[in-house]
Amino acid sequence: MPISGNEADFKQPWSLPEHKIVRSANDFLNAEGRFLFSNFSLSKGLGNLMWQYASLSSLAADYKAKIVLPESCLLRRAFNLSDENRIVWAEDSVVKEMMKELRNETINLKSCCSHPDLAVFVKNPKFQVVNGFFQNLNYFHPKYSRKIKNDFTFLKPIEEQAAKFLKGIMYVKSAVQVNNTASDTDKTVILDGSTSMSDIHYVGIHVRRGMDILVNQNNVRHGHLAAPFDYYLQAMRDLSQVKVNENLVYIVCSDDMNWSRKAFKNKENIHFCPGPREVDMAILSRCDSLIGSTGTFTWWSAYLNRNKYPLVWVIICSPQNMTSLQISYYAHWPNPNSQMDKMINKTEYFLPNWVSFKCCQ
Repeated sequence: MPISGNEADFKQPWSLPEHKIVRSANDFLNAEGRFLFSNFSLSKGLGNLMWQYASLSSLAADYKAKIVLPESCLLRRAFNLSDENRIVWAEDSVVKEMMKELRNETINLKSCCSHPDLAVFVKNPKFQVVNGFFQNLNYFHPKYSRKIKNDFTFLKPIEEQAAKFLKGIMYVKSAVQVNNTASDTDKTVILDGSTSMSDIHYVGIHVRRGMDILVNQNNVRHGHLAAPFDYYLQAMRDLSQVKVNENLVYIVCSDDMNWSRKAFKNKENIHFCPGPREVDMAILSRCDSLIGSTGTFTWWSAYLNRNKYPLVWVIICSPQNMTSLQISYYAHWPNPNSQMDKMINKTEYFLPNWVSFKCCQ
């Protein structure tokens, strides 16, 4: 059973942009301006790293500081993040050295999802360390929303792979079998050109599972959980009732593709994301509708959706509750009365127009 994020390394099948890397702590000591450091090794999950960057870079902007990213930060696999007026890349050893020296200027947030009034750059007007997960909208939304979405523009090879995948589905939908009297092995498939991208309603489905939320008891006690399979089935049924005349195609992305392939094997019009995870998120962000699961990967797939009015669900109750402007989330996350449940204020995590639904219990 996979663990979310642990499969990520720098063996991605595309080249990464070159960044200027700080190789010595003296470069920071001699530089002008303010610098904000953080521990980016708390999680390898893409969604967690995106929350951390989005909130910290916005906090840095509030204080006219630059955010410092370690060279090993896996966000490099997905995004350019090359604005030298706001971002500094540094060797991991240099970041560790600076953070060690700044231990008396370090703020450690115990809550994953709060937005406290932080007194930063007080003890040291030049350097500050803040550690945490920073999963709270108030750090960057709406003030820095446009800037964050621009930062999270996927690298060109990722965008190209996502577009190619969706276009491939369109080609499959356009395929016409001829010579129907021949044996299956002799049938020829041609394209009739009758289907275009605009004729298909792409429905992204993100299934979050894996050892970290199903087996790891610390995470379970903390409040993590997986959405039940019946939820996805009900969401698909309800969507098909709303989009009666639409050419629906379902695209399943997951951190446990083996489970997902078995679970959805008897469903029609199902396609499975090719990976890696950056390509999967790029695909989901291009979909017309999104049936999400619990977790930050779903959250960012919805937040970055490029459609003006995407239909996004993380739990569905009934078709009459849906409108083209409605975004909904899984109401039973996190587990009631869990540590995370006590930490999170959902009005500061989900966007104001996202609606909670309860069902599939």
